[in-house]
Amino acid sequence: MNFRMLLVAALALALWSCQSSGTGNQEGQSGKDSLAQEPATELPSRMATTVLENPHVRVKEMTLSPGADQPLHKGGPRVVYSLTDYKMSWREGEGEPAEKSWSTGDVHWHDAGTHAVTNTGQSEAVFLVAMWTDEALPACDEEKALDNDVNKVSPDKAEVLFENEHAKVTKVTLEAGAEIPSHTGANRVIYALSDYSINFASDKEGTGEHSFEAGQAHWHEACTHSLSNTGETTAEFLVIAFKNKYQYGVIASKNKFRYHWRMGKQLMRSTLRGNAITFCRPGLCPLWASRGRRVRIALVLGCFGLAVFVVGLRSHTLHLEAGGC
Repeated sequence: MNFRMLLVAALALALWSCQSSGTGNQEGQSGKDSLAQEPATELPSRMATTVLENPHVRVKEMTLSPGADQPLHKGGPRVVYSLTDYKMSWREGEGEPAEKSWSTGDVHWHDAGTHAVTNTGQSEAVFLVAMWTDEALPACDEEKALDNDVNKVSPDKAEVLFENEHAKVTKVTLEAGAEIPSHTGANRVIYALSDYSINFASDKEGTGEHSFEAGQAHWHEACTHSLSNTGETTAEFLVIAFKNKYQYGVIASKNKFRYHWRMGKQLMRSTLRGNAITFCRPGLCPLWASRGRRVRIALVLGCFGLAVFVVGLRSHTLHLEAGGC
């Protein structure tokens, strides 16, 4: 193969790699954002009611009548809380559908992806979906916030319904006149399961009286706070705490960086040694026997290695910038 053609091809590949490391990641970010925000197929408004939306999370109440379905659509990483008992036919991507049943109070997690569902039961399916966006969460000391949360200071008033590496869902039941002493909380969504009034005192938001109706949701950044039920009814609400920011492709970007680092380092080392024969098994590269050809091919591979290294470095930088609590 002509050396000049190889060199031109390598340089073109290097330029493409540098561009794709930026634009590819931008496309990935926009694609991730659309994955979290915009369904592939627009769902009827009767199926989805937005109860809370901010730069960090989107919370919707979904309602499916018996026999109703949601066509294949995209969904971000999310926590799902069942508000009724229901049975679903669930299909991910192009996979086969599977029957699943949930009871009121059940909580489960879904990673980002496409899916379709059909209510195969005899009753209406109502469930709450708390879905991540691609916006980084406000900074907080996550370990401290969750080690001294409501479950720690008032275990008789709190019940952990679900917990994984991304979220912790707690149901709080606070009778009229009862109090929860000062404790910490991570970035979180509060969803009211009943009508209630409380006095809320926070180191960030001050002190005030607040009333909520069942089905309402609000947002709190990480803070130290206390509360008391000042109403005449029992307060029941969910605390959906965000542990670490679920970033699309974070694990993938880590693996990609390690791969690019190793491959780029190996290719550039081969270039410095002037020996590209290490990239083919014995007997498979008879045309590379000439040292001159080996040196020229090593230079081409070295350029490619540099481009691969730039891709890995760029993806790792974006991964570091995407961090959050």
